[in-house]
Amino acid sequence: MKEYKTIIDRLDAEKLCRYLSNTKWQILPDLFKGKVKQFLSENGEEVVLIPLSKQFTDYYREFKETINIIAKVENKTFEEVTNKLLNPSQDILKWRISDELTSRGVIPLYS
Repeated sequence: MKEYKTIIDRLDAEKLCRYLSNTKWQILPDLFKGKVKQFLSENGEEVVLIPLSKQFTDYYREFKETINIIAKVENKTFEEVTNKLLNPSQDILKWRISDELTSRGVIPLYS
């Protein structure tokens, strides 16, 4: 369990909530006066609970279970989901500059 605690300590609950919202999970009413978020999967078959505070005694167990459920729904492993959350390539904005200078391999600063 120690290796999971290390990974979970690096994850941000708010970031996980944004990820679920962006991947079409439906947000449900909060629990425990806003200290726990809950989401329903797009297919309506799975519900995950995301504790926003580490003060809960079952924080690590629940967070791990949440990631396992997300992995099951996305047909991925626990490691694939946590890697995606820790290294989100979708947060990177990419663009292309295409003009005469770039076609010659030169990228001027003013472009």
